[in-house]
Amino acid sequence: EYALVDIAFAVLDADTLKKSLGDGFSVEDDGRTRRISRNGRILAVFERLEDGEFKYSNPVRGYSYTIKDLS
Repeated sequence: EYALVDIAFAVLDADTLKKSLGDGFSVEDDGRTRRISRNGRILAVFERLEDGEFKYSNPVRGYSYTIKDLS
């Protein structure tokens, strides 16, 4: 189930993600880094790396991984 949420956090555009998550959630995306939080607690960090890969981190569950391709 975490993989499905991770994918949604990574591939949905920021506005759609904000609307989907609803009240209490925050989506901050500066074009390089996306942070999703709830009531001030960071749930996920998605970083677009210079080499075209992506790094996804879930600080709540304590895992991270590199995504080679999102197409």
